[in-house]
This record gives sequence, C-alpha cells and structure tokens, in this order.
Amino acid sequence: MGIQTSLDAIHEAERLVDSMRLADELALDAARTGGPRTIRVLRTALSSDDQLVAIAATNALAQVFDDAADVVLSGLLSSDRTFLREHAASALSQRLPRYDTIGRLIGLVATGGFTGMVAQRTLEQWTSSSPALVAVGLEGALLGVHEPDARYRLVETLGLVRAAIATRPLLTIALDPGEHERVRVAAVSALGQRQGDSAVAAAVDGLARHEGFLGDVARLAVVDLSARPDELRAPTGDLTVAQLFLHADIDADLTQAGSGDNGGIATLLVRLGDALAGRSAAGASAGSDAGGGFGAGGGSDAGGGFGAGFGAQTEPDSRGGAGREPDTRHVGRVVTLSRGSAAGALDSVERIAATTTGHTYGRVPLLSEPVSSAAAWPLRVAARRGIRRILRASGGVDLLHLRMADVGSLAASDVARELDIPVVFTVAPDPHAVIQSLDLAGGLTRETFGDVDEREHFWFRTRLVQQLAANASHTVLFPRPELQRDMRELVGIDITAHPERHTVVPEGIDLDVVDRAVSEAAEHAAGLPPTPPLAELRELLETLPPERRDLPLLVSVGRLHRVKGMATIVEAWAGGARGGGAAGGGARAVGDAGDGG
Repeated sequence: MGIQTSLDAIHEAERLVDSMRLADELALDAARTGGPRTIRVLRTALSSDDQLVAIAATNALAQVFDDAADVVLSGLLSSDRTFLREHAASALSQRLPRYDTIGRLIGLVATGGFTGMVAQRTLEQWTSSSPALVAVGLEGALLGVHEPDARYRLVETLGLVRAAIATRPLLTIALDPGEHERVRVAAVSALGQRQGDSAVAAAVDGLARHEGFLGDVARLAVVDLSARPDELRAPTGDLTVAQLFLHADIDADLTQAGSGDNGGIATLLVRLGDALAGRSAAGASAGSDAGGGFGAGGGSDAGGGFGAGFGAQTEPDSRGGAGREPDTRHVGRVVTLSRGSAAGALDSVERIAATTTGHTYGRVPLLSEPVSSAAAWPLRVAARRGIRRILRASGGVDLLHLRMADVGSLAASDVARELDIPVVFTVAPDPHAVIQSLDLAGGLTRETFGDVDEREHFWFRTRLVQQLAANASHTVLFPRPELQRDMRELVGIDITAHPERHTVVPEGIDLDVVDRAVSEAAEHAAGLPPTPPLAELRELLETLPPERRDLPLLVSVGRLHRVKGMATIVEAWAGGARGGGAAGGGARAVGDAGDGG
C-alpha cells in the first residue's frame, strides 16, 4: 500500500478506533517507502483538518530515516497545533539525538505536564548514546530557570544521565543550602542511583543525618546505594506476588477507604492479597493446591481479576515456543504497593525485608502532593525508583500483576523488565471502549480528536495497553458479552490465536465482608450494640430532621468522588422532591467527600 493510500484509509475508516489501528500500517509503509516524497506527503498531512490523520502522520515520520524527517519532527515540538507536540516528543525517541532537538525537548520538560513526561522519556533514551549532549543541555537550561518546580523537573532529568558527567552538578545542587528543598530532593534521589562513587556515598550519608523531608529522601538514597543484585533470590519455595495501585493510600485496615482516590481497586487489593496469602497458607496445611489459583474457588471470591490460576498458565518462553511447564507452587507472600511518604517508604522497606510470608504493604514515595491518576504521569521517575526499591527489598518477586494503563504500570513495567520479573496484565478495552462510545455519540470526532487527546492522552494509553499486553507472560480478561469481538476490534488482540496466554476471570466479590455486614446489621436490629460503622451511620442520620429519618435511604458503596456521580443522584433526588415526584423530598450526602464528591 502506498503512503497516500494508507493516509486515505485512516481518514476513511468508519470508526476512530479503526483509524488508530491503521496508523500502524501507515508507519510500516513510511518505513518501507521512505524518501522525499513520503516526507512531503506526511508533512502535508500534519495540517489536515482530520486531527487523527495529523497524529498518525507525526508518528509515521519517525519511521523515515532521513534528516529531513528529523527537521520536521523537531519543528513540531513548538507547533501551533499543541496536541502534536507530545506525539512529536514521543516519536523522536526512535530517532538519533540532534542538538537543536535536545534544547526543545528540555524546554518541554521544564514546562511539565504530560508532554514534559514524554519529552523526558525521549531524553532518557538518548542518554545511552549521547549523555554529554543531554547533560550539557540540561546544565545550560538550569542557569536560566529559577522556578522550583521547573528546576525540579530539569534536575530529575539530569539524574537520568547515568554517565559520570552528571554527577558533579547533581552533587553541587544536593549540597547547596541555598537551593530550594524540592530541587535538592530531586538531586539526592538521583544520587541514590549512582553506586560505586565514594563522593556520592559520603554526600548522601551526610544528608541522611538531617531531619525532615530532605533527610528522609537521603535515607532512601542510602538504601538504594546499598542495594546489591545478589539480594534478588532465585525463585524457590512459595511464590511472592506483587501488585500495585499508586493512586491510593492502602493499608491492611482500609483506614482511608472511600476518601479521595481510595476506592474499589484499593479495597480489592487488600481483600485479594489477604485471600491469596491466607488461602495459600490454609491450602498448604491441608495438603491441597488452593494456593495455586488466583481466584479459583474456595473461600471468598476475592481473587477475581488476578488470573484463573498461576498454576494453570502456560508462560511463553524466551524462544517464542509454546511455553514452559506450569508453576504450581503456593502463594506464600503478597506485596501490595501504594503511594506514601518518604518516611513511610523507609519503614516499609525494613518491614518487607524482614517478612517472608503473608500480606505486606510497601510505600512508593512520589515526592509530590497526592494527585489524581490522570495528573500523575509526570511522577514516572519517582514511581519507578520507589517500585524498584520495594521489589528489591522483598528479596525477589516471582510475579508482578498490573491492571491498568496508568503511570504505575508504565513505571512498574520498566522495573519488571530490568529485574526480569514475569508480568501478568489484566487487559480491558480502556480507553478503547471510551473512544468508541464517544465516537458513536458524536462527542469525539476526527476534527476534535487531537484536542481531546491532549487532555485524555487516548493515543498514548491505547499504545501502552498494547505494549503491556504484548510483553506480559500472561493476560487476564474480564467477561464481556462479546469478549472475542471487542478485544479484536477495539484492542487489536485475537485471544483465540494463543488461548493458553489468556484467562477470563470475573471481577471478585468478597462475600465474607458482605455476610459480616448483614450479620452486624441484623444483630443491631435485634437489640445488640451497634458496631462502630453502624454507630457512625446512626449519628449521621440523626443530623437529619426527625420527620425525614424514616424516608428511603440511598446508600452508595462507592467512594464519594465527583467521578462516581453521587452529586448528580442527590441533585436528581432533591429535584424530584421539589417537583412532587417519588423521591420523597430532599436528600443529603453524608460522609467523606474526598476531593470533590
């Protein structure tokens, strides 16, 4: 297929998700044809009213190995069509470094946001071949940038230059009492990745004696500097499984459940980890293999979404053959990772290193105030370092479970590749199904795709899903009425081609928790004292006027956050009352409203 024909196919595809998949064909055609004409056709497409075509053309230019293509991509970093900047920054990761392009990428890093993260990834990749160019460019930029957050991002990026040229400026910044603490934190965190340098070790050791945030980060850097490859044990005995969700504060008692981002996934991981570790212990003592299945039968069904059975999977081997023998060992330990403070991370490292069984929790310090998952992409480097630290402290992890296309999975996949940890990925057509729904409803069109993508990052997230699924040792799928069709048409995965690599598992429900809640309510209704949650609910209801307390009560098991729509329900209920409807007259939302519920 010719380059123009490929562009036409993208433009004429019936659905947006189809066009996104056809972009891969365009990239292949661009690589095959090359030459001035291909560059000219793609450059013309950059100004198309079809914004999806413009994005596809940007990515295709990266496949044309010609200096003229580099010039076009470099220019797009400052394009008036701002949605193209992140795509150009990403596409350039497949090119050789250019001095003028490095300067523009550094400018995007300083600006921050999602585009800054993408630019930083490209610069990090370029440090392997041109560390001096990147380091000198960053040092020069720091001379003219004084705003602390921008300096933090530049220093963090400088820390990704592993060559010795970056060590001196990092030491200077880390030890400068006149530098903003946040900027010093970026330097100290980076120094923790530079083993074998006595000056670095001495500087970090001295800073670790300080109190406060900087001292906490320095103490974590000491832990990082002391890490040894031989700490990662060979897979023997019971399995250690790691799972993560970085956008919540997860603990064994679920003390933050329902607040902010501490919703269903945070709750699921606690119940799931308990079920895996607890069921394995019970199964092992009884001589059964109950611990081999992640949500297969027995006890509560909290294991849904993790896989139908680690022991049942056939893992593809490195030669691409049918796979190796299934692993039927029991799950002896589960490590759940979530966000936390630097001090909390230090405590969890010590605790995990001393724990060999059961369900334990690791803290990943993102070196930032808590933000929503949609805004967390710029925290990639801090997330990666924190995840690596916890997995190393565990002494070795046999399996890492990832479940969504977010910054945690992006960072964790890098660590898994580095430490050679098999990954099980729960694949869902997200954001593919959202794109399809918006497309069918007219809320997302070819003329607006780029503008929406600049906020939602649909293109990047769909590519991340495909990458995670392709690199996973095994994938887990949620049931859908037309699962095979949806995975093929939305995600581009034919689950019938290698069925041994996929397992369908329903999302789990911990029936023990439900049964216990019903029992507690029945006992209180029979005259026994209420449990603390029921007492709290009673106190909240007593704030209502007496004449309203016997009206129907609407209860949500979701967190009180605007994305859950509870405010809309309350407004509709209240509106129904004003209009004389059946809502019963008024409503009040009670509980922790999190960050906007």
